Amino acid sequence: YPSNDRSGWEEFRKKHREGFPAEIRYHQNNLNREFGYPETSEDEILRISPYMNIYGYPEELDYRDIAQLPDNYIRMDTF
Repeated sequence: YPSNDRSGWEEFRKKHREGFPAEIRYHQNNLNREFGYPETSEDEILRISPYMNIYGYPEELDYRDIAQLPDNYIRMDTF
């Protein structure tokens, strides 16, 4: 969606919330149950750990110079 015309953004966000996160949450909760971890709620996809969080993202697209993450986040270079 264009950044100078946000007329369709809310419709996109609604469809995204209803589809993609729900599918990830379903599979994540299956995995959590299998290993005895608490399930995620409807307003979260993954649990945020106060100790360490690992995320996969390409180094070239990470934008660490614009948005800083807390010290307990570690990026794994992926593509």
